[in-house]
This record gives sequence, structure tokens and C-alpha cells, in this order.
Amino acid sequence: MEHAAALIGTVLWVALIAGLVWRFHDPVYGILSALQKRIDSGSSLKAGPFELQDQLKPSSPEAQRVKVETETAEAAAQAVEGTAAPRSPASIAGDKRITLKAFLSEDLALRTIQAEYGALVQRQVSAGPNSRIFDGFLLNNGRPTVVEVRFIRERASVQRLGSSLERIAAAIQSSPWPNAQLLLALVLEHETAVPDRDRVLRNLLASVKFDVQARIFFMPELLRRFGLPTDVD
Repeated sequence: MEHAAALIGTVLWVALIAGLVWRFHDPVYGILSALQKRIDSGSSLKAGPFELQDQLKPSSPEAQRVKVETETAEAAAQAVEGTAAPRSPASIAGDKRITLKAFLSEDLALRTIQAEYGALVQRQVSAGPNSRIFDGFLLNNGRPTVVEVRFIRERASVQRLGSSLERIAAAIQSSPWPNAQLLLALVLEHETAVPDRDRVLRNLLASVKFDVQARIFFMPELLRRFGLPTDVD
């Protein structure tokens, strides 16, 4: 009797497993096919949202420099289209100072965001077929969030951000996480840089058609928060 009971138990387990395989054949086949494709492509296998971060690549110092200089050129609004006159040493030195401020503002803003969100911010990473560089990437309650920091010196700099945000949104949509949220951090050079900043920001966000959250920081406040002198001119 004992041998018969063991045999019956074995048969029941085999029948149960066979029934489950038959019932969930399509989902199981889909999962196995997806895993095989990832293995064939050389992708790593990880559970949970952390595999998203595995697809991020660090950007080179040269690529970071080009990105910041491009963004600060927009913020500075010093270039006059169609002007071929040589630039003065004072003008070039002024742009260098703006670039330095942009690097510093980005660093302090990302430090602040990391502390406030309580989540690790991966900096200067690229992803997707176009290898677009993002200032930061974090998981906010499990949701992928791309962080872009912009140093703002005047009202017009905010108004010109619309097309830039569209390009960022397109890069996110072609990235491994197309439904990621965009966190836009604006670091104003001083509190009077954009007197009507709330209205300007509302108009900017109303003009874009994707999920974007915005934060406004003031450079002097960030400097004081981290114990740095505010006279960085």
C-alpha cells in the first residue's frame, strides 16, 4: 500500500505540472523566447527595475564638456547670428565663467535632488540608439526618472527651452525606458534672474506634451546649502 500511495502521489504531481504547462503554454513560451533573445544579444539578466540601469552608459568627459558648453551658449544668449566679428578675450573669459557656473550648478542640483528623493542619482549617462547624454537618472518609487539641469541667467533662457525639451522627450522615448518621467531642474543665477518665473514656467510646461516635473533652485541658496561661498563670479 505504501508503494501504491507513493506511485499515486508521483502521478498526481506529474499530472499537475503537465496541466500547468498546458494551461500557461503561451506565456511561458513568450518568457523563454524573450530570455533567449536577451542571451543571444549578450544582455545581462537581472530581476526588477535595476536591469534598466544596466543599460546606462557613462559619458566621456569630452561629451560632457560639449553638452554643457552647448547648453550654456543657449543660456548666455551672447552669440549674434550672422556676426563674423572676432570675439574679444573678455567675451571668451566671460563664457568660461558661465560654463564653470553651469558645471557647478549641475553638481549642486543633482546633490540636492539625490538628498531630497533619497535615491541614488547616476550622473552623466547615455542610453538608447542615439546615445543621448542625460544629466542624471534615478528610480523614484521604482519609476525611471531622467534628470536634466539647466543654468538660467535670464528670462529668455527659459522661453527657449521648449525645443530642447522636445529633443529630450524624443530621446527618452527611444531609450530603454520610454515611459520615464522627466525631472527638469532649473538653477537660476539669482532670484531676480526671472522675475515672473512661475508664469514663464507654467507656459513652458503647458507647451510640452509629455510627463515633466520642474524644480526651481537659486544658485546662492545651493551654494549656502553646501557651505560654499556665494561670490563665484
